[in-house]
Amino acid sequence: MNINVIQLNRTNALENNIHKDNHSYIYINKNYKLNICIIGLGWLGTPLAEKLKEDGHTINGSTKKKTKKNAIIKREINAFILDVSKSIFINQQQTSTIDIIVITIPPLKKENQNYYGDKLIEIVEQFPETSKFIFTSSISVYENLSGEYNEDSKKLIQSSPILIAEKKLSGLLNSRLTILRLGGLVGLNRHPINIIQGKKNIKNPKGLINLVHINDVINAIKVIIKKSHFGYTYNLVNPYNPERKIYYDKMIEKYNLLPVSFESSSKIIHRKINASKICKELDFSFNTSIKKIE
Repeated sequence: MNINVIQLNRTNALENNIHKDNHSYIYINKNYKLNICIIGLGWLGTPLAEKLKEDGHTINGSTKKKTKKNAIIKREINAFILDVSKSIFINQQQTSTIDIIVITIPPLKKENQNYYGDKLIEIVEQFPETSKFIFTSSISVYENLSGEYNEDSKKLIQSSPILIAEKKLSGLLNSRLTILRLGGLVGLNRHPINIIQGKKNIKNPKGLINLVHINDVINAIKVIIKKSHFGYTYNLVNPYNPERKIYYDKMIEKYNLLPVSFESSSKIIHRKINASKICKELDFSFNTSIKKIE
């Protein structure tokens, strides 16, 4: 059995160490502080960094722009430049003592479907073999067909660059990696209603929404880090999933937005993403409503 334990060269801070199958459950003392690196200090990565810093962890992170780097450093986050479409070399000073890496950068717009995964592998290989990883994937890896999908579902889009990246990372990291397949992201004034308001003939009115609030994404990552729960794949989608027309009509009425029309004759795809696994295994709950724009 392969057991991966977080490097404890700074403090002996484990409360207990419980092993099951080929995975490790390591419950970390709340006073134990980690060196965490976030690859991609963007819409998700930056607020995640701030929340982890509030917990007392040392945070490093990458950004593509020098101007953003300087702004992030002012928040006492150790930022460095990394443009994955160009050079992916990371200074060893920023990698040698890292306990956990969270990869939040989205797929790159390249024709080669292997490009994204190959670039992520180049990044991962620069970190110590004791480091653990969290990869923010997407429910877009599941086929867009009617049915209920959980983490064991076989109906996957094999040509998806994100799924290919998952497989490449899993092959290299094994039980040092946890994958989070995120639903449509909302929060911080980001919401699909902002894009579709005023539009006509929107397809699949009876399709189900599969959204998740950024607060719940951050909290899920924090739970995984706190429990050092690696070697797993989890869907992360709010269990509130009404039909698209019902949901968007209510949002439009609530916020007095431009009305939309739906194409009633379009093909119905009733696709439900089941995220109960993370709730059962990690005692996690979705606490932020997706019934509002914030």
